[in-house]
Amino acid sequence: MRFSRSNQGVPGEEPDPVVVGDALARLSKELGLADPRIMKQLVDHWPEILGAQVAQHATLQNLRDDTITIAVGSGAWATQLRYLEADIVHRVAEVIGSDAINHVRIVVDPQ
Repeated sequence: MRFSRSNQGVPGEEPDPVVVGDALARLSKELGLADPRIMKQLVDHWPEILGAQVAQHATLQNLRDDTITIAVGSGAWATQLRYLEADIVHRVAEVIGSDAINHVRIVVDPQ
């Protein structure tokens, strides 16, 4: 699926097509939101990034600018993940091949 990014508003000219994924990534960046492709990679590889046991207790909430927010169910898990922040940033770079993440924010959400 494609839509236009140039020749907008020029009467009589067909707009140049743009891949929707590229357009969404550009718009997300302009709004300070996550590139949807990076977010998908994070979700797909979450157990690999955190380790299977930790991933069962930690939910990826969002990615904004270069910070991921991780929700955990208790203060104990929050403390554990805070100790692992640098490792998480490093694992993200290793697993998805991106330096898009530089910071980790941990929140307690007991659901």
